[in-house]
Amino acid sequence: MLQVDGKGGRLLAAGARRWERVGNRWTTSWDLAGAGRANVEPDRWRFDVGRGSAVAGVPTTTIEARDAHTGLLRARYYVTRSDAFLLRREVLDRAGRVSYAVGFVEFSRLADQRPHAPTNREQDRAPHRVSHIETDFRAPDHVGAYQLVGRYERADGTLQLLYTDGLFSVSVFQRIGDLDPATLPPDPDRWEVANDETARAYASSAGPVAVWSTDDAVVVAVSDGPTDELHTFASGFDRDERSVGEKIADFVLGPFGWN
Repeated sequence: MLQVDGKGGRLLAAGARRWERVGNRWTTSWDLAGAGRANVEPDRWRFDVGRGSAVAGVPTTTIEARDAHTGLLRARYYVTRSDAFLLRREVLDRAGRVSYAVGFVEFSRLADQRPHAPTNREQDRAPHRVSHIETDFRAPDHVGAYQLVGRYERADGTLQLLYTDGLFSVSVFQRIGDLDPATLPPDPDRWEVANDETARAYASSAGPVAVWSTDDAVVVAVSDGPTDELHTFASGFDRDERSVGEKIADFVLGPFGWN
């Protein structure tokens, strides 16, 4: 079992199982073995391998990911030379500057006792995989180059979707209700997204975050990729792909509840 400690949290890994602890409570549990496989575009990314600088005192190899169409460097990974264990990840903006980075700063041997995974009761709070999606939610199979690989329902009724393009991922959370801007951090960036909605965008230690509302739900999208990638994703996620005739029919017949 591997234990990773960070500011305000802890991550445990055992085989394909992962647990996240924030403060004194286990908040998240998931199983990598249950994740879907994405049929990503084979020519979307180009990878270059080189010798990297040491991370937490460990020699590394670097893997640089470039957009195969534009040549722009979008991510850099530092892995151990012996077994390709990821030690550091850098995400870059379109100008080649590091937008944010996540990595190890120190390694130490644990005490004699092995770290303990959360109890079954705590694990019950984890999202559960679902196949049926409520009509109030959006769950397109593809959003641009991103493919849907996981659908989950949380205990509070929130729908969680996982998308990936083979390199970056986007987690989308949807919950029935209205967006209250007063509950959000101040001074967001504002993006125009699909169906004339405006998304509020923020930077976080986990990556860029976008929040917007639809007619029925509040949507939160979190990405581990560049901000412009999330902007493109958000613009395409809730796009209404019905024909003009279908929209007119829905507008006319909708009030009568006809199908």
